[in-house]
Amino acid sequence: MNKPPGQQARHSWAELEALLENIDSNGLASLQAQQVHRLQELYRSASTELLVSQSSGADGSLLGYLEDLVARAYTVIHAPRPIQWSKGLRYFTTDWPLATRAEVRYLMLAAACVFGGFLLAFALCITEPAAFEHVMPGSVVNSYGERPEDYRAERFGELDDDQAAMFSSHLLTNNIKVTISAFCYGLSLGVGTVAVLFFNGAMLGAIAANFQDWGMSLGFWALILPHGVLELFAIVLGGGGGLILADALLRPGRMRRTDSLRKQAPKALKLAAMSIPLLSLAALIEAFVTPSSGLSEPFKLGIAATTAFALALYLRAPWLNGSPSPGKPGRSKTTTIAT
Repeated sequence: MNKPPGQQARHSWAELEALLENIDSNGLASLQAQQVHRLQELYRSASTELLVSQSSGADGSLLGYLEDLVARAYTVIHAPRPIQWSKGLRYFTTDWPLATRAEVRYLMLAAACVFGGFLLAFALCITEPAAFEHVMPGSVVNSYGERPEDYRAERFGELDDDQAAMFSSHLLTNNIKVTISAFCYGLSLGVGTVAVLFFNGAMLGAIAANFQDWGMSLGFWALILPHGVLELFAIVLGGGGGLILADALLRPGRMRRTDSLRKQAPKALKLAAMSIPLLSLAALIEAFVTPSSGLSEPFKLGIAATTAFALALYLRAPWLNGSPSPGKPGRSKTTTIAT
């Protein structure tokens, strides 16, 4: 003869049913942390009781009740979570700008590497133009080493839509490689990161010096800055992330280097991750706006200034004032069930 379930078991089932009714009415987020923990306990207990009842041949009404109860609890606990668009919006509008501001010293150091390379190469090539051929790679010398008769037509001719799309894809791929290199070389104790940043700055400085010598400085900066504002900032982001990794290895404190790296890696990744959408936008500008002969040079420089202002406003947005700093706990209404 089958032993009927005890009073304690029935009380647990009733408690589980009450929790499920509450979730149906008010949502999972309405539960307190201890209620979520209790829900998991009651679900496991009811699942065990169901298995025991099935193996012992309990009556049909009891089995039906337990099967329904366990199925409802399973659906709540294991159901796929809906996409929380608000979290994505918060990441772009609040979390990432705050993370960027928190790591500003690494960004300033990365920017200093780029700017240092630019100044050194610019000064060298302005005072001694022949140095350009000796300090720059052959591909750069072939493209920018001689004064073009018509630099717009020969070097930067206007592209049709298909050419612009291919050019944009090529630029994006190349710039992503540079940014990833600047990030990953942080594992070389920062030596590789500094080298990548310095060389990219030096290449820009040497080319700028050539155009300055040719009397084409305005045209050059109108060609570079509309997309270069975003592009250079994205590369600095990758370099800043690489310097965070290097700092974790060079100054682990009392932790092992692997533990220090594991702790700092999320910060570095969060900082560098935004470089991808920035580079995507920069590639589109470089392919579709920069080569356009219908836009005057002052207008293109105006686009660059507007882009720089918008980026600065984004990073210093008024709504960020008073927001919790990265790493500091804030109140959250999100309920998570670990199974």
